[in-house]
Amino acid sequence: MKLKTIQVSKLDLDLLNPRLLVAGTSQDDALRQMMEVEAKSIYGLARDISMRGTLNPTDLPIVIAEGSRFTVVEGNRRLCALRLLKKPQLAPDPADAKKFASLAKKYPSSITTVTASVAEDREAADVWIELKHTGPGAGSGTKGWGAQAKRTFNARRGGTKTFVEALSDAINVWYSDDAEIISDLYAVIHGDQLTNLERLIDSPEGRKFAGIQQSGNVIESQFPPKALKPFLGLLLRSLATPLPKKTPAWSRTWGNSDQRKDWMKAQTEVKPDVTQRSSTYDYVAPEIPSGTDPGQSKVTASPRPTGPKPQPGPKSPFDRPTLNFDGFTVNANYPTTIHVLVSEIQTLKISEVPNTIFDVLRTLVEKTIKSFAYLQKQQIPTGGKFVQFNDCLVWLESYCDGSQTLKKYKRTVAQMRTSKTKFSVTADAFNAANHDHYVSYGDSHVREAWQSLHDMMKELLKLGPDAH
Repeated sequence: MKLKTIQVSKLDLDLLNPRLLVAGTSQDDALRQMMEVEAKSIYGLARDISMRGTLNPTDLPIVIAEGSRFTVVEGNRRLCALRLLKKPQLAPDPADAKKFASLAKKYPSSITTVTASVAEDREAADVWIELKHTGPGAGSGTKGWGAQAKRTFNARRGGTKTFVEALSDAINVWYSDDAEIISDLYAVIHGDQLTNLERLIDSPEGRKFAGIQQSGNVIESQFPPKALKPFLGLLLRSLATPLPKKTPAWSRTWGNSDQRKDWMKAQTEVKPDVTQRSSTYDYVAPEIPSGTDPGQSKVTASPRPTGPKPQPGPKSPFDRPTLNFDGFTVNANYPTTIHVLVSEIQTLKISEVPNTIFDVLRTLVEKTIKSFAYLQKQQIPTGGKFVQFNDCLVWLESYCDGSQTLKKYKRTVAQMRTSKTKFSVTADAFNAANHDHYVSYGDSHVREAWQSLHDMMKELLKLGPDAH
C-alpha cells in the first residue's frame, strides 16, 4: 500500500496518460471528454498552476508504471490543465483553446518537473484515492473546513470580516458580563449554527428589525445594546438549543424573506423598543482583533463562562448553501449531459435561484432515469409520443422490484407519484415547476425535495450497465 515519490523530468507530458474514460479512448479524446464536463474547473486549475508556477505540493498526482510509461490514476484534471497549457489546440471548443493559449502566453510555464506518487498497481492506488474522495470518515480521510474554520482562517490572514463575524464581536463586547449569552454564542459558533444565524440576521429583514449595519469590520446600531439584548439573546438561545424531533429546521423556518418576516413579527416580547431607535447608527462596537475566537473575547476582562458547553443544534448535510453532492460518482457510461447537469447544479446557491434549481433538479431526475433505462437496454413504456416524467417514475418503481440494489428506494419513487405526501417532493410539484407559469418555489422546497431524493440519486448515478 506504500507510495513512493518520483520526479517526471522535462515535463514530457506524453509520459503521463489520463485514465481512459472509455475503453480504447486515446489521450486526446479522453482530454476532450473531460473538457466537456469540467472545462470551467480545468481552466481555473490551469490558471492557478500558471500563476504559481507549480502544482499543489500538498496534493500529488498518483501514477502507476505501465512498461516505460506512467498512467495517471488520480489527478486527471491536473494533467489536462498541464497538457492544455502546452497544447491549447487540444481543447474541443475554439473559445476554450483561445483562453488556454492566452493563459500560456501570459504566464509562460516555468514547470520543468512534475512530482508524483507511484503506486504498485491500481488496487494499491485505489486505497488512497478512496481515502481522499470519500470524506473524513472516522478521521482517516481529508476533513473539509466548516463555516467557522473558513472564517477563522480568513480572519487570521487579515481579511474583511463577514457580517456575522462582526456581530459576534459586538455581542462579545456589549454583553461580556452576561455568561448565558456568551455561552450561547460559543455554542452557535462551534455547533455549526453560524449559517443559520447568518440566514436570519444577515438579511434585509434581519438588519432592519435589529437596526444594525456593518461598517468595515464593526457593527453599528440604531438601538442601544441594552435594547437589542432580548432579541439577540433569544436568537442565540434558539440556535444553541437542540430542536425537538419533527420540528422544522431553522433553514426551513427562515428559508425565504416571507418566512423570516413572519418569524420576527411573532417575537413581540423581544422586539427592540421603537422609541429608542435613532435615525442614525450611533452605537458602535469596538473591533476584536482578527484571529480571536468569537465567544472568547480578549477585548474585555470578563472571562468566558466555565461549565459544560451547551449542545449545538442539529446538524444536517442539507443545511448548506448548495445541494449536497458529497461522495457522488457519475458512472462513465452516462451521457455527457448527465455529467454536465450534475456539475452545474451543485454550484448554484439555493437561496439565490431556488426556482431554477427546482426545475433543473426535475430535469436531472428525468434524464437520469431515461439514461439508466437505456444502459439496462430497456425501453420505458409511454402512452403518448414522448416519454414523460411520470412514465419514468412508473418504470423505475417497477424496476426497483427486481433490483437488489434499488429495491429499498421503491417507496421513494412511489411517494413521488402521489400527491398524498408533502407536495414539494411529488411528481405534481416537479411538473408544476416545469409547466405552470403561476407556480414558484422557495429554497425550503428545494432542500426538502433533494433530501428525499438524495440517496436514491446517489445510487442511481453510480450504477452502470451491469446494475443488479
